[in-house]
Amino acid sequence: MVFKIIINMTKIKDMELNLEFANRNSENEKAMAYNKELYGNNKMNDHRLKECPESPNCVSTRTQQKSKRMDPIPFELDILKIKKLIKSVVESLPNTHLEQDSTHYLHYTFKSKIFSFTDDVEFLIDDAQKLIHFRSSSRTGYSDLGVNKKRMTEIAKSIKQGIKNRITSQ
Repeated sequence: MVFKIIINMTKIKDMELNLEFANRNSENEKAMAYNKELYGNNKMNDHRLKECPESPNCVSTRTQQKSKRMDPIPFELDILKIKKLIKSVVESLPNTHLEQDSTHYLHYTFKSKIFSFTDDVEFLIDDAQKLIHFRSSSRTGYSDLGVNKKRMTEIAKSIKQGIKNRITSQ
């Protein structure tokens, strides 16, 4: 009798674990579908930056949401030099990975140190208007506690300083 109870309790625990695992997989599948909708097959759109979500974990130069809008970075350098500057600034930061690099577009991911959250950072270089547009957004969670805005403020500041240094040295 005691053995039957232990066996039945083990079966119940296994069923609970399987159900919990199935729920996690379902949540992961939903998150992956959302990311695929936003980012395609891990390739972001080369011609525009997506709108920020309603959650407060995104900043962009092209968002319609005033609280998340930042100014684009003006530049006077040729596109190859400005792209090289952006890459040197971003790649000097920890936990970055270049995901996509095309003529007018760069996509990086940043991983947080503690929980390994992934943030996507995109740059779109408008050579005609001489502006660098960008978007930084968390893939998961609701709030980022201002991490994306702080990151992009620092990156923009470093890029502007790099532009200034290159112009004055010419």
